[in-house]
Amino acid sequence: NGGSGNTDFTQLKEKLGKNVLIGAIGIEALIALKRTGINPDYIYGVREAIIEAAFSGLSSLVICTEEGVLMLAQRLEEESLNYEIIDLEKDK
Repeated sequence: NGGSGNTDFTQLKEKLGKNVLIGAIGIEALIALKRTGINPDYIYGVREAIIEAAFSGLSSLVICTEEGVLMLAQRLEEESLNYEIIDLEKDK
């Protein structure tokens, strides 16, 4: 069982409690955020938006599926930006 139903919402809410811009890549990410009552700041052009935010000194949190992490990480590395990957999958 995958998708937003396999998300650790407790951990997600903890991460969302910080003062960050929030991006959602993919429908699963958008649904997971909606289930926590959070509307993302970005749903289009998320990768480029968070890069611009980082260059302006702002922190971001991007919610995406495992498949989206690689492309996001590669783009952040191209810009020499630091990032952290957090697995929000429920314990099996």
